[in-house]
Amino acid sequence: MPLTVLTLNVGNPALERARRQRDWLARRVEDVIVLTETGSGPGTHLIAESYRDAGWSVTYPEHPDKERGVMLLSKLECTIDPIGAAMSYLPARMSGIAVDTDEGPLRILGAYVPSRDATEAKTTRKRAWIEAFHQAYDTTSDNAPVLFLGDLNVLEPGHVPPHPVQFAPFETAFYTELTHRHGLTDVFRALHPTAVEHSWARRTELGYRYDHAHASASPPRPPHQLLLRPRHPFGEPRAHRPFRTRRRADADRDRAADSLRPGRGLRGNALLNLGARARPPPSCRARGPTG
Repeated sequence: MPLTVLTLNVGNPALERARRQRDWLARRVEDVIVLTETGSGPGTHLIAESYRDAGWSVTYPEHPDKERGVMLLSKLECTIDPIGAAMSYLPARMSGIAVDTDEGPLRILGAYVPSRDATEAKTTRKRAWIEAFHQAYDTTSDNAPVLFLGDLNVLEPGHVPPHPVQFAPFETAFYTELTHRHGLTDVFRALHPTAVEHSWARRTELGYRYDHAHASASPPRPPHQLLLRPRHPFGEPRAHRPFRTRRRADADRDRAADSLRPGRGLRGNALLNLGARARPPPSCRARGPTG
């Protein structure tokens, strides 16, 4: 059975919006979910707590006040990838896990690259994060295959429509260096060489493919085959214990935890259950560099 992954920008949600996002996510079947533009507020915490209560592993770096970042949710056995600890600048925006597969560990890395405007401060901020990413990736690189995904806030060369004045050469270079420097391939573009698709739009005619999935590959294996069959999936998580205080948020989280269990979903839509083996811990174990 293939391992499936989803990335979604949640937009630092307020509490009510986070409830709707969590309920939508509960109907998804993916094994690993990478959330971008997470924050430190109650909405992001609601999503994290709901998944923890449901027995998923939640990798949620500390977010300084008003800073945005990423969160990784996994129903599979995993370890914490060292790339987050290696980030020297805005580390909440980069995190990762490693999941075990039939062919060894697969690194799943999630990123929320800073956006920018025309100001020098925002431009310098984005440049600094990109350089910190390159250094962290080089430092933690090993022989394990990589799936790198999230909201990268960059467009590929030749993007349709082109948006020519919105992106500087250093931003386009970040996209190309993922391939030329790190050996990562844009999976969507590899599978759909001529397709025009967007992940965000101001208007119908002003779309942007900001959200990407890149994979490493050793020839002759195409990048999409790196989504391997999990070898040690988590089974049924621990039973959710009812809350003593039945405030709205608590009752809401109680219902969500029940719906998020592998094998169950909201309104009868089942989430994927890959088998019962071990009860998952509330977070991934730490993993150090192996080479």
